[in-house]
Amino acid sequence: MCLKDWKITFYTGDKIWAGTDSELALQINGENDFSRPILIIPRKSQLEIQSVDTFPIKNIDAKRLGKIKSITISKQHSYAFFNDWQLLKA
Repeated sequence: MCLKDWKITFYTGDKIWAGTDSELALQINGENDFSRPILIIPRKSQLEIQSVDTFPIKNIDAKRLGKIKSITISKQHSYAFFNDWQLLKA
């Protein structure tokens, strides 16, 4: 097993209500396999309008995944009025 610690950085946009306080689920999709869902719990000051926030990702089996093809990011809560997290890139 080839366990590695990685980091992911989220860039949030500048529209009104662009930030979020929701927990995120992240899955890394590789050419051979995919990671278990990774829970990201932001602090109150993270993932706000025009922010750049980096989170650690621990113990990823890079050899099992192979080359990264994509990542899937989802929010835990979706409120109709506040459902505007503007993720520019990760």
